[in-house]
Amino acid sequence: MNWRVVVGVLLIGCGSDGESMPHDGAIDSGSGGDAILVATDPAGNPTTSLDFGAALVGQSSTAKLVVANSGTGTSGPIALAIAGTHANDFAFDDQLTTCAGLALEAGASCNVVLVFRPTASGTRLGSLTISTQSGGTTAIALAGQAAVPDLHFVPTSFTFAPVEIGQTAYTSLELRNDGADTVSIDGLVVSGTSFLRGLSTCGASLAPASSCDITVSVTPQTLGTAQGSLVVTSDGLDFVAMLSAPAVHRVSISRSGNGTGTITSSPAGIACGSACTALFVGDVVLTAAAGPGSALTGWSVPACGTGSTCIVPAEVDPVTVVASFALTGSGQLDVTFAGDAPGELQVTDDYTGEILATCFASCSVPVDPGDRIEIQAVTPSTFGGFAGACTGTSVPCKFTATAGLNSVTAAFNKDPHERWTRLLPGDQLQSVGYDSAGNLLVGSGTRLIKLSPTGSTLWTQTRSAAVFAIGPGDTIYIHAGTALVKLASDGSELWTRPTDTNTNTCARSHIQALRCIAVGADGAVAIHGTGVGRWDAAGTPTWSKPVSFGTNGIGIDLQGVVVVAVESLETMSALRFAAADGAALSPLQDVTPSYRGMLSIDPGGRLLTCSALRDYVHYSVEGITSGSIENEGLGEVQTAIVSNATGQVGLGYTHDSGWSAMGPDWGVTRYLNLDYGSGFLDLAISPAGKVALIGWYHSLTFDGNWIQTFDP
Repeated sequence: MNWRVVVGVLLIGCGSDGESMPHDGAIDSGSGGDAILVATDPAGNPTTSLDFGAALVGQSSTAKLVVANSGTGTSGPIALAIAGTHANDFAFDDQLTTCAGLALEAGASCNVVLVFRPTASGTRLGSLTISTQSGGTTAIALAGQAAVPDLHFVPTSFTFAPVEIGQTAYTSLELRNDGADTVSIDGLVVSGTSFLRGLSTCGASLAPASSCDITVSVTPQTLGTAQGSLVVTSDGLDFVAMLSAPAVHRVSISRSGNGTGTITSSPAGIACGSACTALFVGDVVLTAAAGPGSALTGWSVPACGTGSTCIVPAEVDPVTVVASFALTGSGQLDVTFAGDAPGELQVTDDYTGEILATCFASCSVPVDPGDRIEIQAVTPSTFGGFAGACTGTSVPCKFTATAGLNSVTAAFNKDPHERWTRLLPGDQLQSVGYDSAGNLLVGSGTRLIKLSPTGSTLWTQTRSAAVFAIGPGDTIYIHAGTALVKLASDGSELWTRPTDTNTNTCARSHIQALRCIAVGADGAVAIHGTGVGRWDAAGTPTWSKPVSFGTNGIGIDLQGVVVVAVESLETMSALRFAAADGAALSPLQDVTPSYRGMLSIDPGGRLLTCSALRDYVHYSVEGITSGSIENEGLGEVQTAIVSNATGQVGLGYTHDSGWSAMGPDWGVTRYLNLDYGSGFLDLAISPAGKVALIGWYHSLTFDGNWIQTFDP
């Protein structure tokens, strides 16, 4: 080994009292007499500075100092340290340096071997400090000149960002040839137990003004800073890039219990709350702060007990610490109903599924602090949303109860034109109609009910009335399967007539509204089943005949012509039959653009049609209006349309997510929520333009029929 030393002397002596004092070339410390430490080159010449001369970046040179005790006593333990502007360019050779920590006896000596490995070009400066435990220090000035060789790494050294123990980080270093000649690459080696060489684009040589890349990975296994190097050998010379990677361990925090609280760390990194995991280089002190109405009940680290702090040792990796918080006190949920529509709420313990309360008006419910509370809201109108502990319009809402008062407001709102709502138990209502006075009739397979304009029940009859129509003088015609029944407006029966094989069923296709009976202005009635038949106002059968491809819809125009809907593969058309004998008249072709629809004739003699596919709803009223409604991808729809004598139109349609309806100057859409809510079946329009909707309604406590009316 070659040693490069520039000779000089800088020594500090110490008296017996340990005070520093000028002393030519000596450090005095220890016991049993004076210990005089002298720093010399290997030949024994005292030195105060050490010049390594010129060295290339990526290569290294070494120098040796001899520290001798020329006094009569033993020195204290010797401490060595490197400092200065470019201290990182100078290092001890730990294997050859023997002075560190040594108590040097009189007449003995030890070695300090320094390595100069520059990381950048230019003059590189540092200092070596030699001191003893009981006092006395000397400094040796260090200097070296560095130049970047033609073959060098970029960067010349690399320090990884902190890497979690057991995890792997990667980097790529560039090997560059800035010279004028091709250089050979005889070897690429990575040293250091945590480092590995990866892919390389370097070949056996590197042309002038070119470069190649070498990938290096590090996987630290213990705390501390992993050290290594990347060495390229070319023509017998080694070019080195030093590698280092600080190793860190992960500490994660988890909170348990029904209470609240935050955990912070020292050193900083964890603020849980939000940041519940972080990387650290050593021991971590965790501090817990319980939230309002809560208390810390303990840590998952047994040694931490229930105190507010917990120390996580550095050697534990990885580690998850659980801090448990418990709520103190009791809680109460106050629910306030807002708005002008009916509704109901169900309060449930979301963890156990226990129903805590069902409320139809403002209510108070005891809750346990920390319980996860679910509130389900249902209304036949429009749900306006939650406020307070729950917010937003989504249902159900969920929140964690706290000690003391928890407040929630739920808004149930009528739509702007909505008038009144009735919920009727029993079998499903199928038909609805208005009489001339604005009274409403609804019918099912077992009953016929007449309601006043304000929704009160006028009378109820037990009979099959799922299909009916209202005629002149507010008479009621009921298709009861094998019979046609006529009632007066007060519900008294006027006559009953048998139906035949063409008319004892009700034609329908794709939609739920039953529109297979029609009454003309003169009281004549027609039924559309597997065929079509007509009776005059006295109930005398006029004619009956079969019809192919019949679908949902029949009407009688002002001339008494019976119009019946039939389907083709693509559209819906209308057959026309003379009143007197049922003779076939010229049909109306393609009255709708699709075959899933409905046809009827309003009191003014206008032809109404509507139809639907998956992407739109089409509707038309002869001589009044026509159009289509985009369905917004909600799925296949079912439609129904009505009109009064003045031409005011009502339209309803269902889709996969709910239903929509339109009146003369309004529109409403309702969506199902977890199978709760209303479903549309049919609608009617009064002479004054009021619209009534019927269908089913499923709520938390009710499963039956729903009737809702709207003003024009």
